[in-house]
Amino acid sequence: MSFVPIAIVVACLAALVLRRYSPRTVTVLDARWAPVVVGLLWAVLPFMVWRAATPMPLDHDEAAYLLQAQIFAMGRWASPAPPMPAFFGQAHVLTTPVLASKYFPGHSLLLTLGVWLGAPALIVFLLNAARVGLVFALARRLSDGVTALLTVLLMYLGNDVARFSSSYYSELSSGLTLVAAWWCLWRWRDTRKLGWLLGVAVALGWCAITRPWSAVAFALPIALVVGRDTWRERRWRDFAAAMVVGTCVVAIVPLWSWRTLGDWKRLPQVEYTRDYMPFDYPHFGATNATPRLTPPPDVASVNVSLLAAERAHTLQNLPSDAMKRVHAMGAATFPEPALAFAALMIVGLVVLPAAGWLGVATVATTFLAYLAHPTWPEWTVYYLEVTPVLVFLAALGFGTVLKVLAAEWKGRSAWRGSPRMSMAGLVCCALLVPPMFITAATARFWLLGATQERRQFEERVAELPKQPALVFVRYGAHHSPHRSLTVNRADWQHAPAWVVYEMGEESQKLVDLAPDRHPYIYDQESSRFFDVRR
Repeated sequence: MSFVPIAIVVACLAALVLRRYSPRTVTVLDARWAPVVVGLLWAVLPFMVWRAATPMPLDHDEAAYLLQAQIFAMGRWASPAPPMPAFFGQAHVLTTPVLASKYFPGHSLLLTLGVWLGAPALIVFLLNAARVGLVFALARRLSDGVTALLTVLLMYLGNDVARFSSSYYSELSSGLTLVAAWWCLWRWRDTRKLGWLLGVAVALGWCAITRPWSAVAFALPIALVVGRDTWRERRWRDFAAAMVVGTCVVAIVPLWSWRTLGDWKRLPQVEYTRDYMPFDYPHFGATNATPRLTPPPDVASVNVSLLAAERAHTLQNLPSDAMKRVHAMGAATFPEPALAFAALMIVGLVVLPAAGWLGVATVATTFLAYLAHPTWPEWTVYYLEVTPVLVFLAALGFGTVLKVLAAEWKGRSAWRGSPRMSMAGLVCCALLVPPMFITAATARFWLLGATQERRQFEERVAELPKQPALVFVRYGAHHSPHRSLTVNRADWQHAPAWVVYEMGEESQKLVDLAPDRHPYIYDQESSRFFDVRR
């Protein structure tokens, strides 16, 4: 039996026992500084998983974001294209007419600050801390400090948060912009100060230059609230100012396009999609589109799997596809027993304050937005930003159960002032701390295993006797197309080694173009390097 069911059962028993007592109200979690402390302490766990200032990216997406951050850190929007770009092919990266990530620049711009400091993981740490701190603050305002603490503790026990909070995925930035927009919206509705509405605009604008499809899903419920209040109170000037500020942030996108491809109308992401993955956009049914260029071997392998997902992604299969994604989303969000948390979510929905329904609406719009995107049902990182809403609903439902057991239930409008429930909730929180460290240790063990081959490969490349080197990688039959050894460097011209695909007789042409580099072949099957004669 895992720790989580034990913690739930013990907390329920504690609530029953506490019926006979009148404990003091817990106030430390209501302090103004509590969200900052909770966020920083929480962010230590994913940082411990990495235990390095410059941790190695695992998946293609992470490598692409970090590459673009390194390019930005050099004062460029793109690096020159390498010679014979097909050899340098990398998933989610343009290698012609320039070398640049396809992804929108918002997340990489933030990572650039860490690259300048020599510690990109520091930015991930701060993104985690700020996001969780705001989640705690929002949950506390909707309920109480103990329920908010229970929310952030349960968050880390989900598979997706444990995996992706120790990564370079852009959902960390867009997740922060979402809760920041909610917090600014709430403060604006409290005070009607223009600055808070401008904060909403900046947050959604930065989300738009990070994950534009998510930004649309996030903005719809917020737009309804802001539009309704603007109409009722005739705050057209404030609304116009927010639109101008948001537009200024989004204007980074055409600037990025112009400085990358020389044309403000050509989005790098669209160009990459047309070149290598012409089916990678929201739609239903097979498009039968063919790439303009030959995809790199890793991308070609991934395309085979994604094309199968695209063929199954039809309007007729939409109900079953939606159910599969709901199941995968629940399994990735909650620890076992997931069914118990689903029941608690229903209770949480019943007692949820009116302001909390903005989060529920955002979960719905986000799910529907990505339901239109053909992908594997188990690829649930698309919903990482709205995970706090689901976890909060479960925590709210559990708090309600504790209130009933502790004989403190006074209706959905009287959430605070429940000391017996708070004490029982703190018992649960204390029992959840050990599984959080176990989850971090498990994630660390898994991450070390997943990056071991590339880490050892790069160490051996650095130790090759003849430098600078040109290393042709000959992949084995069991190579995972999601974990590539061929990763570009921002300043590839001066890199100690070029690591490229091995392409048979064509490889000699690249050798001839780089006479100052000593060629090697790395055979993945045997894990051996072979000296290549010119």
